[in-house]
Amino acid sequence: MNLTHHHKGFQVQLLLGGESKGRQLREWRGRKDVVVATPGRLLDLLNSEDSVRDAIQHAKLLILDEADTLLDMGFKADIEMINSYLPPTPQRQTFLFSATVSRAIQEIARDTLSRSHKFVNCVSVDDSPVHAHIPQYHTVIPSGQDAFPHLLRLIAQDQLIKLASADKRGKSEPSKVIVFFNTTKMVQLFSDMLRQAQSALPLARQTRIYEIHSKRDMKQRVRVSDGFRHDKGPASVLVTSDVSARGVDYPGVTRVIQMGVPAGRDIYIHRVGRTGRAGKTDGRGDLVISSWELPFLKQMADVGLKPVTVAEVKRDVEERAAAVGVSSPHLASLDNHAMSISSATNAHEISEAYMSQLGFFLGHIQSLGLVQPDVVNGVGKYFQDLGALEAPPMMSRSMQERLRLGSAKYERKGQGNRGGFGGRGSYADRDRERGAGNRRPAWGTYASGKDFRGLGRHERERSPWESRGDSDRYAGFSRKGRDGARSNEGYGFSKDRGSRRNARFDEY
Repeated sequence: MNLTHHHKGFQVQLLLGGESKGRQLREWRGRKDVVVATPGRLLDLLNSEDSVRDAIQHAKLLILDEADTLLDMGFKADIEMINSYLPPTPQRQTFLFSATVSRAIQEIARDTLSRSHKFVNCVSVDDSPVHAHIPQYHTVIPSGQDAFPHLLRLIAQDQLIKLASADKRGKSEPSKVIVFFNTTKMVQLFSDMLRQAQSALPLARQTRIYEIHSKRDMKQRVRVSDGFRHDKGPASVLVTSDVSARGVDYPGVTRVIQMGVPAGRDIYIHRVGRTGRAGKTDGRGDLVISSWELPFLKQMADVGLKPVTVAEVKRDVEERAAAVGVSSPHLASLDNHAMSISSATNAHEISEAYMSQLGFFLGHIQSLGLVQPDVVNGVGKYFQDLGALEAPPMMSRSMQERLRLGSAKYERKGQGNRGGFGGRGSYADRDRERGAGNRRPAWGTYASGKDFRGLGRHERERSPWESRGDSDRYAGFSRKGRDGARSNEGYGFSKDRGSRRNARFDEY
């Protein structure tokens, strides 16, 4: 919109989920030179509004920005449906931007791009990705009891490193840390705990804690995101779900901490990419996992994750604190301080976080190489060890059946059949009920596998990026690179909705 401000008579239409549909339709009566839309809202209006459908049918250009993110959020079916309303190629020009080239991206490219499309790789062969020059470490915590104290120490370590680098005037570079969790409930839980534990950090009350997740509306997310981005204070911490993993630039991030394994290798790399940007090499990445999450590290063999123990980090923090003259009674007894906070946390909040974590991991068992009994027992033990629960939260019999957990033992009296995240039905079940799997194919493909030119997918030359090797999954397209949710809330700063078949558990 800023770029078109000085072009008289040029108008941009915004169709965003979570915003007033009535207002968007009123503005739609004006010019439609450029339409910027989230897939869910655009498809909704295409299905219900003749004026939108008529205009889109004459579009001359389609741009799919952050295409890998759209697919990762479950928007593949929506994109195919939107494509079916557009003029075919070559009557329409198409640009597809993606940071990675997965098989799903290749399928979308075949369906939306012309046969004679051009492939442009904007990543120089001499350039190394951020994760290749940023030191990265992984810590296997002995128990869930160590999770919160270790997180505090990693943040404290970053602050102490910056304090030690102070110049002669006593001015140091700010500590700017992003902490990633896989679900909204985990973000909410640990954000609350961090605020209570600020006094244990070297910069204590000078540390600002920011929180972003899919439960916050667009205006709140923008406000928090801008606050963290422009924070010039001595220390700031952003606790977030994957709304901040891609396509969001935060200058000066000194460390990225990932609590628990992410949904996949791509997500890990995108998260780490929030630090060490603009050629800087002073960032750091930390991955904090439980022993049952170790199979994920097989996917990261070439990334160079170095092991570091809880004891090693503890010793390093103590030595750095002594070196810079930082003395804090809470820092000295951080384990007890952290345990007192987690033990006082509301049990209901812990239970909701437990359900969200269980849902996340059960939804990614195969891709992460995990085993279901290990996940169920591991997640339950993690939250029990966290300090607020005497036993893992109940799991109703109906929920056990939905998750195919057989005779799982997590059930308590007085709770009826209401079952956590599974009590409302699985994503796949809801998708089948909606009939999402029976949508008509996008323009350019028929059920036979032939495209509108009469060519099968394997009857033409492949682009350089269309080989099926695993290495292509991480090749660059031309842009820098989930916050999917069961509700209308989607990635980034919109509340869009994608297909629930691939939906994330961030909402929980």
